[in-house]
Amino acid sequence: MSELNWQKDSQIEIDALDLEWVRHSHKYMLYSEAAARANDIVRQRKNDLEIVDAKLDQILRIEAEGTSKKLTADAIKASITANEEHIKALIAYNDALYQSDLCTSAVKAMDHKKAALQNLVQLWAGSYFAGPKQPRDLKKEIDIQQEGVQQEMDKVRARRRLQNN
Repeated sequence: MSELNWQKDSQIEIDALDLEWVRHSHKYMLYSEAAARANDIVRQRKNDLEIVDAKLDQILRIEAEGTSKKLTADAIKASITANEEHIKALIAYNDALYQSDLCTSAVKAMDHKKAALQNLVQLWAGSYFAGPKQPRDLKKEIDIQQEGVQQEMDKVRARRRLQNN
């Protein structure tokens, strides 16, 4: 599978709206699949964390059985929280949550891109992207034309005067 780049894929090529629409559903599906995989990893890491915590709890209770030391639920929880295995599993779980959040955000970005594409197509259909149209000032154009005709007539009259003299 190709590398996903949500920053690039969420941008729109304004001059290729047709291609953007053709590619959009495929990209959306890729990001949805990535989000599903990321959510699955979160569930696995959470399960791993719970297993580590359960094993540590069991070890602490077994170790405390043969001693006169009484363990409270808070003491067990504190020991588990400070344990290196728990910390590693918690970091892996938090990393998986972060990746899942990014993938979910990428899917939302694809939703926003869809809405933007719809709006851009409406703008295009309404000739929003057409070149500027300057209104014609017909009176000015006629005046310029008449001025040019008048200048030509003045030149002809001047030549006739010179010829007649």
